[in-house]
Amino acid sequence: MSTLLFPKLPGLTFEIKPIPTWSTIIQRSKNRARTALMNDPFPLWNFELTFEFLRDSPQELPAPPSNPNNYTELELLVGFFNARGGSYDSFLLDPGILTGRPWDWEVRGGPLGIGDGVTTTFYLGRDAGGFIDEVQSPVGPIFISVDGVIQLTSWAQGPNGTITFGTAPATGKVLTWDGRWMWQVCFSEDTLNLEQFMYELYELQSLKLEQVKL
Repeated sequence: MSTLLFPKLPGLTFEIKPIPTWSTIIQRSKNRARTALMNDPFPLWNFELTFEFLRDSPQELPAPPSNPNNYTELELLVGFFNARGGSYDSFLLDPGILTGRPWDWEVRGGPLGIGDGVTTTFYLGRDAGGFIDEVQSPVGPIFISVDGVIQLTSWAQGPNGTITFGTAPATGKVLTWDGRWMWQVCFSEDTLNLEQFMYELYELQSLKLEQVKL
């Protein structure tokens, strides 16, 4: 599992398809009564991206610090894809790349849970239109609050978006968090279907990514 960040390239269009996918088992009895079993309380997210252009010529001289070798946009994407071994390795995807809003990777007052006096481990979440989706890949420092008061101690950050308190929060205490997050994803396919449409200009009609559950 890689912590490298998917490159931000100017040719990415707004024709982005975010696709939540649930895993449900449906059974029907002889009288056709329906029984449903939910395998996962959270959806698996898939994304389909389109790049209307990828330039195959250096754009900046001298090379910027973010691209010291002055790779072209085409080289950056192809090199990143090959370095992951196609769909083999995962990586981080900034949600702001998908929406065009850089602040979308920030969470303020994100839901963590409600204390019951017994539970000590809670899971980071984010409010997605009233549905609390899981956050498994926070990045950078996070801040935990109990009833709106930041807790500098008494808790520890674990893997996969878990927060563990040394003492169980009292019943009714509202637990929230502030910080940043990203998607952990991988390429859905082992091929890149690039097409050159002009001199030193390529396009990629479909690049599919899928969330990696941790």
